[in-house]
Amino acid sequence: MGMFALLAFAAIHAQPLFNFGKNKVTKEEFLRQFNRNLNPTEDRLVAMKEYLPLFINYKLKVQDAYNKRLDTQYNQINELADFRSQIEDNYFSEEANLDELVNEAYDRSQKDIRLMDIIIGYDPNNPQQEKEAGEAAEKAMRKLEANVAFDKVFDEFCNDREFKEINKGDLGWVTAFSLPYKIEKQVYGLVDGAYTNPVKTSRAYHIFKKVAERKAVGKIQVAQILLAYEPGSSADNKKALQNKADSLYAQIGKGADFAELARTFSNDKTTYQNGGTLPAFGIGSYDRSFEDVAFALKNKGDVSEPFTTSFGVHILKLLEIFPVVTDKNDPQGSADLKQKVVADNRMEAAKAALVKNLLPKIGYMPSTTLNKQLLWPYTDSAITGKALNSFKTITNKTEIFRFAKQKIIVDNWLMFVRAVRGSAGNLSAKGYEELLEKYVTVTAAEYYKQHLEDYNPDFKNQLQEFKDANLNFEVTEKMVWNKAAEDSTGLAKHYMANKAKYKWGASANAIIVTGTDKVTTDSALLEMRANIANWRKITTRFENKILADSNRFEQTQLPIEGEIALQAKMFTPVITNAQDSSQTFCYIVNAITQPGQRSFEEARGFVINDYQQVLENRWIDALKKKYPVVMNNTAWQAMIK
Repeated sequence: MGMFALLAFAAIHAQPLFNFGKNKVTKEEFLRQFNRNLNPTEDRLVAMKEYLPLFINYKLKVQDAYNKRLDTQYNQINELADFRSQIEDNYFSEEANLDELVNEAYDRSQKDIRLMDIIIGYDPNNPQQEKEAGEAAEKAMRKLEANVAFDKVFDEFCNDREFKEINKGDLGWVTAFSLPYKIEKQVYGLVDGAYTNPVKTSRAYHIFKKVAERKAVGKIQVAQILLAYEPGSSADNKKALQNKADSLYAQIGKGADFAELARTFSNDKTTYQNGGTLPAFGIGSYDRSFEDVAFALKNKGDVSEPFTTSFGVHILKLLEIFPVVTDKNDPQGSADLKQKVVADNRMEAAKAALVKNLLPKIGYMPSTTLNKQLLWPYTDSAITGKALNSFKTITNKTEIFRFAKQKIIVDNWLMFVRAVRGSAGNLSAKGYEELLEKYVTVTAAEYYKQHLEDYNPDFKNQLQEFKDANLNFEVTEKMVWNKAAEDSTGLAKHYMANKAKYKWGASANAIIVTGTDKVTTDSALLEMRANIANWRKITTRFENKILADSNRFEQTQLPIEGEIALQAKMFTPVITNAQDSSQTFCYIVNAITQPGQRSFEEARGFVINDYQQVLENRWIDALKKKYPVVMNNTAWQAMIK
């Protein structure tokens, strides 16, 4: 394409598709709306030509709504705000790569991995202990890198006594969502036999080693009988419980009811009343030794031999198996996985990373004059109610940072600190430097969502289209629908001018009866057959289970299947509604086969519909005079080609 052709092409695309008055409508706006309303089975060119005049009328009506300032009405403002709040989180999540996180979670959910763990714990309130734990983790890492066996390093450095003695370093099988996301990311990147760098959590450093992997086992549901250990149980007491469990297991083998034994003997206070049934669970939900036995059960109805954990002696029965969803396109499985991702800390981490990248985009600028070393004591004084007179260069109005269209001052910061300090969350014990970093993230995310239309064209378009559609409904209701219903003189004139149009076809005076179910409908039919003169009392007696309507109906309106020759005093066959199983029949008072004139009242609904169209045509004609429509035929022809 030559330079001249390129310029001509650009000029066509820069031009509006049509003007109305001083307003311009672009080709892109037209196509965006058209594509959203296009039926896939329609001929695109034909549909486009049919849609154009409808779209022009739509734009005229919306402009009239703006001129009438309907967009300033409370209901319009409120509905737009509600819609915005519904969709802004979706857009924010999409920008935080929600789909990518869902795909990642799906891939990881297809396999389970088994891990060993060296735990080096520390007291989070003891900085020296925390430092020493970090140094120990680094030493352990250097030994692993020098090919010292993992078991030996575990024995030397793991300081979690219970985990060391009971689990022997074996964390067991895990799958997606079993561990915090930052750990999951690392362990799912390992090959068999490999280990992670030290991972710091709130109370420990961990070094994980991948031992094996297998196809994911999904979820199961079991019932359990638990003979729980009392605190400080002696060896004799534990032996007695083991013997009791062996006896119960023998009874189950002879056909005793597992649920009844659980109700009678189990000490699990949360499940014994429902036969020992636990909620469905996947791996990583319970103690490793418990899960090893539970997931070793292969067939529904299988019962485990008695086994012990730190809680007591257990007997398990497999009730149900829920395999992992292996079809990415499964609607329910995909929806469930997406919901788990949104609720999980991986989504928060993704959003935090997104906000960090957005800071330059939204015009984040920290104050160049604020002295942070003064802000911290000022904050202390402010939230404890001390005098602030001694602070000369800082007040509640001092700027801390700003975005493109918003300034954040000390007063905003103090509100955040008070809220955090008054909560029981993880942030309550953080220092001011870390709190300020979190406050910037939180405020930036909120600012971005509140100004999303400045940065996301799709969001801006969707918001505008919702607003315009709502205004179109409001102004059409005002100018057409309500006006038609209220203009009794206009309706009467329209009826008289078009009287020949409002004729009865083949019709009948009939009673239509609908019952909520077969028993109710059959009872009403039986009583009406016996005494049709009392049909109102009969149908009323069934309260909300029977609806009845008596009127003149065209035969095409009657709920009748097939062709039936209607006769006076006949009951039509009962038909069943496939959607809700309700049943309907008719009683024909008399059949009218000859066409006849509808009275104004009988035709009122039809007259209103027709008169609405008359009013709308008049309105559109007036709008076209007020806002002359000028098509850009060059742009239109180029588009339809």
